[in-house]
Amino acid sequence: MDNGTASSSKIFELNDQDIELIVGLLHEECDQDIYHDDKVNLKHGKLTKKFLKETYDHCQDLIMELTK
Repeated sequence: MDNGTASSSKIFELNDQDIELIVGLLHEECDQDIYHDDKVNLKHGKLTKKFLKETYDHCQDLIMELTK
């Protein structure tokens, strides 16, 4: 996993089991009702439809990146 700097050093290496676990957790997160239920109360701080869409989309992007 890249540490986000210009150097090529890695913070740590992910093996297939690590990736499988992370992808599974991301899928579980994406399956939560809050991302799919239009009736969810979104009046609490950051919980807006835009925030939830961005979060869901980010999780989907991570899944795609990890399963390349």
